[in-house]
Amino acid sequence: MEQQTAEEWNQRHDGKACRAFIITYEKMKRYEGSWHLICEPLLSGYFFLKAEESKVLEEAQDSIPIDSGEERFLKDLVLAACIPRLRSQIFQKLVAIG
Repeated sequence: MEQQTAEEWNQRHDGKACRAFIITYEKMKRYEGSWHLICEPLLSGYFFLKAEESKVLEEAQDSIPIDSGEERFLKDLVLAACIPRLRSQIFQKLVAIG
């Protein structure tokens, strides 16, 4: 749902200096006898807008601007969400070898 909402935002605001995105994480889940990589939203129910100017965000009714500390936190969160992806890639290689 979040991804669809972010994509709809990007389509409606094509050409403006604003981009919608979601923060996701990846996990491995075993079903049907094999492992599958699943990508899910890290913060369910939220999507984020990145804009060069705050005027662009005025159209977003419930937007909440973040300060530099919060932006740093979100970037760290994205980095932490990438670590399982690296682990899953290593795991997939081990499964392929073993």
